[in-house]
Amino acid sequence: VSGVYEISAHLSAYIISPSSTRNVTFVIFRNISFIPGAEFEIGNFDEIDQYCTIGKTIQIRLNAGEFVGIGVMARQGEIFYRYASLTVNRIGS
Repeated sequence: VSGVYEISAHLSAYIISPSSTRNVTFVIFRNISFIPGAEFEIGNFDEIDQYCTIGKTIQIRLNAGEFVGIGVMARQGEIFYRYASLTVNRIGS
């Protein structure tokens, strides 16, 4: 059903890297395109290993038949992520 939706994406990420530059940027995407402003990231750590839970909530108009998901937009370092969740609620027409 077409309408305005609130989309919440969350996941737990673990970064392992021997370098001083470690980060990852995740994004919520629609169909095969990244949604501008839907990025969420972790980075600039003092420790070699870092584990945290991150997320983002956006509101966007979706048309019937479109799909949404979570993807990796950019990364530096070895990244593992799990417990990804994506909640989509229609909030308007």
